[in-house]
Amino acid sequence: GGLEFPYDQLIISLGGMPNFFGIPGVQEHSMTMRGVEDAEHVRNRVIERFEEVSLIREEVPDSKLTFVVIGGGATGVEVASEIHTLVHENLAPDYPNIDPYRVRIFLLEALPNILPELDPALRRAARTRLANERIEVMVGAMAEEITENCVKLKGGREILTENVIWTAGNRPNQTIQDFGLPFDVRTGVQVDLTLRVEGHDNIWSIGDCAAVQDVRQEDGAIVPPTAQAAIQEGHLVAKNVIKTIDGEDDLGEFKYKPIGQLVELGSDFAVNEVMG
Repeated sequence: GGLEFPYDQLIISLGGMPNFFGIPGVQEHSMTMRGVEDAEHVRNRVIERFEEVSLIREEVPDSKLTFVVIGGGATGVEVASEIHTLVHENLAPDYPNIDPYRVRIFLLEALPNILPELDPALRRAARTRLANERIEVMVGAMAEEITENCVKLKGGREILTENVIWTAGNRPNQTIQDFGLPFDVRTGVQVDLTLRVEGHDNIWSIGDCAAVQDVRQEDGAIVPPTAQAAIQEGHLVAKNVIKTIDGEDDLGEFKYKPIGQLVELGSDFAVNEVMG
């Protein structure tokens, strides 16, 4: 609302937002997954569907009890597994008149593999676990349109569902486009390795809204939009801002050190990559 405040040093860390890639209907007809609030929303949707179906006396349409998770990265895999756990461990005992096996869970990924960031052995373990949970994994599957009761895929296949969860990509927070800073719509605010915004002495940017070069990789790739990367950037930018205020010019440069990744598949199983 038009507030203005002066600054000596400014750190921009507005995070990301879901990227719907211009696919019709995604924004209107899907739930996103970016935090605890979104997770509660998804959980409540599953419970509401069970409530609704338990009151329907005539034939229940398949679309009510079909859940489609779009995006086969860590978030998508975890969401699909959590829905399965919620249905079979928590809801089935309370709703004896609903066959839990009527619930269908699809996991769609446009790339050839789910969990592409993990080691192939861990990927296979995750695939086996998902198959055991009867979660239907479809790779090379691209959504073309989402309506209130259907996901239409490239190639013509349709999945009847009223419950779509979108986890298939983020983009930098679009608000930053209005700041007049060097900004790439795909990757974010352009910063150097000290995390200072290009062309500015006292503006810095970190996290999902900043394009930080990953010096471990040759091809100019940027650091992935993960919490662990943002935390590491936060530590460095704090030191560099203090050095700048103290008039020192030996600023540190960012080198991302991934500490690993844990992907939970239900309450008693996970795949975990630790320190390589």
